[in-house]
Amino acid sequence: MSRSPLHDVVRTWQARLAAAPAVDAFLALGVDESEGVELADALADLR
Repeated sequence: MSRSPLHDVVRTWQARLAAAPAVDAFLALGVDESEGVELADALADLR
């Protein structure tokens, strides 16, 4: 029995949780997100 799928899920959620403060800060700028916001755009200032 492989644990790889579980590890993939955990890594995905860790990345999402780590990005949450940056996404919140981006949206606090008053950006119209009615069409959705690309994660890359929200994280652009962190690079």
